Amino acid sequence: MEITCRETKDKDSVEIVESQHCPYLPQDPMFEILTRVSLETLERCRLVSKEWNHVTYEPSFMKLYCKRNGILSGFFIQCLGLKLYTAFASQGNPFQDSSLSLGMLPLLATVLTVSNQGLVYCESLRSRFHYVCKPTTGEWLKIPNPKTRFTTYRNAMVVLQSRPLRYKIVRLSEPRDASRGCTIICEIFDSEKGAWKRLENIKSSGFVLLSEAPPVFASGAFHWFTFSQQIFAFDINSEKWELIDLPENFTDETTFYLKKPLVQYEGKLALVRYAMDVDKVEIWVMENYSRRTWKLAREIVNIAYEDTIVHLYRSDVAVVINYKDLVWYDLNNGTSTTTKGSRIFFSRNVYPFESDYEPML
Repeated sequence: MEITCRETKDKDSVEIVESQHCPYLPQDPMFEILTRVSLETLERCRLVSKEWNHVTYEPSFMKLYCKRNGILSGFFIQCLGLKLYTAFASQGNPFQDSSLSLGMLPLLATVLTVSNQGLVYCESLRSRFHYVCKPTTGEWLKIPNPKTRFTTYRNAMVVLQSRPLRYKIVRLSEPRDASRGCTIICEIFDSEKGAWKRLENIKSSGFVLLSEAPPVFASGAFHWFTFSQQIFAFDINSEKWELIDLPENFTDETTFYLKKPLVQYEGKLALVRYAMDVDKVEIWVMENYSRRTWKLAREIVNIAYEDTIVHLYRSDVAVVINYKDLVWYDLNNGTSTTTKGSRIFFSRNVYPFESDYEPML
């Protein structure tokens, strides 16, 4: 059976075009086939149906998938210290200090953002050159500089396809002489065109991008939380932005902290909401992106950690940063494991990382 996936106007699904039969597969054969596809194909298969999407985020699936395809899955971290230092952390394993370094670059560089499929966007510290590299293969290339007279505010990057490679970088910045929160300058780098393009300035109208943590990419858009208690979304295809409201019941915060980190839950945009008077955490998922409908996906009581959850490694494993360690918290049974580090890092320097070892170019 030949199955072709075609995008639709609904960002939560794709249209299935099949040659002979309905694209239904029994559970076991489906599981077996999906564990053998590439990262790019896996991303597309997740859009076929809710069942396929859910299966590919199960812990048992991802463990087998990474083993069969040689996928490195965890977090790429840039630490603080007398010199820049990078490390990689995965659940159940110690920090790997040199496995994913930026030593292949001709100049010392700092990480600006990390994309899906393992590409890293960097800037050299002194000469301000800009690079895109793939740490698992040691490949890198120099790209044109954006308008460096502007102060960089946020960066984001996404791989659109791997063969041939095409990616986009979003750079949000502000004029050096302007007060923060008035005007945001937006530039896009499209690898297919090999040049930066400046879009119309974003008039913030009082909101400021809040989270310094890496943005959440879901339904074709990057997402940041704002001081106005809304979500700033930038669509990578239309290259337009909008503000998304929180769930209606979030307006009453008498029993909840205002901290609501954005995360990705089974490929969808999600919010982690903390209770103030009880040890409880709620995970709210945008069930339908086009209709902006939210759904309470999980409720965790008696959570052991007061520190903010910064990522969901899997749908049942939350990641908490504790000074210089990563704590992996099992949402099902309340147990945890700790990956101990030797250098300090913050949430803004911890990037979800998933990469194969295939050549970048």
